Amino acid sequence: MLKKTLTSFFIFLSGTFPAHAQQQATAEYMSAQLVSAYESTGDLSSVDMGVDIKFADGWYTYWRMPGDSGIPTSFDWSKSTNVKDVELSWPAPRRYTLSGLHSFGYSEQILFPFTVNLKEPGKDATVDLTINAVVCHEICVPQTLHVARTIKGNGKKLSAENKLLENAKKSLPSKENLPDLGIDTAVLGKDSIVVTAYAAKGFEEGADLVVETPNAVLTTPPEIIPDDADKTRALFKIKAPAGVDLSKELFGKTVPVILIHGGKSIERDFAF
Repeated sequence: MLKKTLTSFFIFLSGTFPAHAQQQATAEYMSAQLVSAYESTGDLSSVDMGVDIKFADGWYTYWRMPGDSGIPTSFDWSKSTNVKDVELSWPAPRRYTLSGLHSFGYSEQILFPFTVNLKEPGKDATVDLTINAVVCHEICVPQTLHVARTIKGNGKKLSAENKLLENAKKSLPSKENLPDLGIDTAVLGKDSIVVTAYAAKGFEEGADLVVETPNAVLTTPPEIIPDDADKTRALFKIKAPAGVDLSKELFGKTVPVILIHGGKSIERDFAF
């Protein structure tokens, strides 16, 4: 019901866009700026870019799986020119709990890296992005931001934002296990999922596990059970809500599992 209410509220309040978008835009509770690794691309067939989003104090927005409530943040590049497609990367989310509801998203500041694949390398390309988000702090409010940036085609020149994007990409969830952090297995039961994981210094307070399911049926914080024989290992157990049969809900599906700990994150897909 809450998701439907937010959706209606979002549609009702979405505003119109300015005729000529700038590379930076500000709404009531958030702002966005496009950044690029290159000022001009030369013969490159793709270019790394990103959108740097800042939020007002105490406000947050939603990840691609919002959780128990909310609407996913969406990115629309359809008005871009000389852009074949865009590959967006999602940073690891944070958990927010309000009135017993668990949500996943971002607050303060977050940079979403993305790769722009060009239709015609060597020619100018304009990345035109519309961001639709719902931001929350006691109440939830829809926000729409429209930003655009033209990257020249002639020559090849790095921008001053190159390092910023490199660091943002390094902070993304690793698709492979790291020497000091990793996920070994994920076992699906009828009423819970159990994940075995390791951390070089053990799992301290603040470790989290996010399981991205189609209907957001595994949103509660995990129970972390340390391995008595090996302090670097632990079981992460997340129970399903009463009446949900996970063996039916997730059978035949591939589910992303994100382990977050100590400023690092691992994202691995598991087929059930």
